Parts: sequence; structure tokens; C-alpha cells
Amino acid sequence: MMINILGFLILCTGALCITQSQVHAGPERDALLVKYNTVSLKLTNNHFGLPIALESSERNRVLRGEIIGVINHDMNDTRQSLLKPAQWCDLLILHLNTKACTYESGPSPLLHWYSGKKEYRTPKQATKFTLTFNVVKNEAEYLSIRLFSENGPIGISNSLIEFEATDLPAELHAETSGRRTLIRLVYSYQSSIPFELATRLYLAILARNKVGFTVLDNTNNQPKYIQGKQGIIERNTIRYFLAILTRLEFRSSQHNMAAQFEHWFEQTERYHRQLYEIPKGQYMAAKKKELINQRNEQAKIIIK
Repeated sequence: MMINILGFLILCTGALCITQSQVHAGPERDALLVKYNTVSLKLTNNHFGLPIALESSERNRVLRGEIIGVINHDMNDTRQSLLKPAQWCDLLILHLNTKACTYESGPSPLLHWYSGKKEYRTPKQATKFTLTFNVVKNEAEYLSIRLFSENGPIGISNSLIEFEATDLPAELHAETSGRRTLIRLVYSYQSSIPFELATRLYLAILARNKVGFTVLDNTNNQPKYIQGKQGIIERNTIRYFLAILTRLEFRSSQHNMAAQFEHWFEQTERYHRQLYEIPKGQYMAAKKKELINQRNEQAKIIIK
């Protein structure tokens, strides 16, 4: 929803208000701050241990996960850490199912994403698909980046990663010190009918006990978590969010990927019930080899 702030219009949710002086940077930033208003209570009252709110949906075979969160990094650090395709490749390879990621620079940058099973795989053993990398808007107080592919791996289409960030006004986090950045992450894709059938088989056999993060019921303090396809999209949306946080934590040592792999894995272990897949040693060994493969594949592109 795009909202223009005119005159002395004030948008309020409960006791939290956003005034005209706080939303002068454009309709996109306005909309992001309004989203902050709508989830502000969830940011301080959740089971993540972080100021984030997660929502998921499934409509017409489109699975979508969205995170609104506040991070302890200023807007400039966030921008400088995520503005280039190469930075997103180092971010994406943290995920278990990313076997490699390469990029092509230029006026229309591209990311080549190699997706496969959680165990070690070479790029040739993975499924490759290409996304456009588009910095939609890059302003002093607002950043928007969009990764999109009409065709994805193994029967999915319209693969999308959308990222927004804005400097959170100090008066909206007056109880804490330092600069804060408000971010929004969307991960979504559309599945084909064959992929739907394969997913149902996966959920019935291999993932029958896997859960997401949304609590459907909490009777006797025993949370019942969402399962099925929304569970899948929630788990992966959180994984990509943790990859972004890892990237920001290591922004001054971007070539120390081993430390980033370790940090990302340890962050996922905070949500062991949802995110655990393989032992840390197996993950680290696979990622070190996959990183070498990624750099070798990238060298081929640079040579061209």
C-alpha cells in the first residue's frame, strides 16, 4: 500500500505514531514505516528473541514469507554491505541448499544461483537458475533491492527475494541507544503442479515432523507450530534473514567466509526445532568445498 503523507496527517497504531516529519523521504519509505507500526507489538513480544515479525501465506500455489525487523546497524553500514551482487552471493551461499552463486556485473547485473540438496554438491550436481539483480532505489534514508527470476529450479517460477531498508527515526526507538535500521525481507516463489506433488511427498515422508515458526495454538504452554508448505517458506525466510545479519556482522572482514559459515550455523541453532538439518561439522566441511567451487565458477565468468 502506497501512502502519501499530506499536511498534518498522522498515522497511529496504539501509542506509537509516525508524523509527517518522520516520513518525508518518499512513498516507499512511508509504506515501510507504516508496516513497522502494524507489527510494532510483535517486535517486542515474540519467541524469536529478536525484534522481528514473520508472516507467511499460500495462495494460488504462491508461497510467500515476509519479515519486518529492526537491526542494530546503521543505514550506511546496511547499504554498503548489500549493494553489490558479489555481496549477495557470499550471503546466499550460507544457506544449506545453495551450492554456489556467481554474478555478472554491468548495467543489468545477474546472479546465477546453484541450488541442491543440503549435503555437499558440486555446481554440476545442482540446479542453476538466473536472477536479475536490481537496485530499485538507493537514497540516503531508503534502499530497495530486488532479485527475480521468472524460471526457478525444479519446477518453480517467479522466484523473488525483495529487500528494503530505512533509517529508523530515533524517536521510535527512544528506549535504546545507537542507530537502528528497519528492514523488510520477502522470499516467495510459485510452484508448478508437479512440484506440488513432489512437495506433498516430501512433507509426508521426510518432513512430516518439521515445523515453521507461526504458533497456531498454545494450550498449556505447548506451542503448536504451523507445518506443511508454509512451514517450509517460514524456515527458509528466517535462514535468509540470518544470512543478512551474518553479512552485516562480518562487513569489515568479508573474505573470512569460514567465520561467517560458523556464525550463520550457530544462529540457526537458536531455532534448533525448526532449522536443524545436519551436524555443524558436516555443514562446515561442505561449505568450505562449495566456496572453492563458487570462486572457481566466478573466475570463469571474469575470464570471459
